[in-house]
Amino acid sequence: MIKPPKTSRIPDILSVEQTGQLFAATNTLSYKVFFFTCYSMGLRLGEGIRLTVGDINAGKMRVHIRDAKGNKDRLVPLPDKTLRVLRDFKAVHRHPLFLFPRRKRGLKNAHLVDQPLDRGGIQTTMQAVVQQLGIKKISCHSLRHSYATHMLEAGVDLLERQQILGHVSILTTSPFHRPDAEQQKRGPLSSG
Repeated sequence: MIKPPKTSRIPDILSVEQTGQLFAATNTLSYKVFFFTCYSMGLRLGEGIRLTVGDINAGKMRVHIRDAKGNKDRLVPLPDKTLRVLRDFKAVHRHPLFLFPRRKRGLKNAHLVDQPLDRGGIQTTMQAVVQQLGIKKISCHSLRHSYATHMLEAGVDLLERQQILGHVSILTTSPFHRPDAEQQKRGPLSSG
């Protein structure tokens, strides 16, 4: 049998206004803060889940992302607003280790749990909010792509974006990156 070529779609991107609507429509505080944090720093889902209190360096306004894709660490800028949101959220859940403790005991007893937020719960909540808003097919990873797009629109340098997003190749960060099978056959430097 002949395998059909693997299709790769360009992810849907939220506008800045739509990201605000998504955060506002997320009623559960844990997920609202999680979505905002992932967007504001361009994090992958697993990177956000694994964040710990010790990863935050408020003095230098950066976050240490550990064991990211390819088992690499990186430092990302910590926006002022994100720091304020995380501090307020920490005051509510009071967990000594996790920034996003599992919700099984509720926020008042979140300091007693031994695991971070559940990936499935995060994804289910995202899909429910997206459906409620009636916006494009958006996933948690779309927040990362939206962040990268908004950085591009704000004029952030390509090398800086590569470093923040943790891309090994600058081609992945490029707005002209085409991950489809046909482009891979031709190679990154071939024309049309």
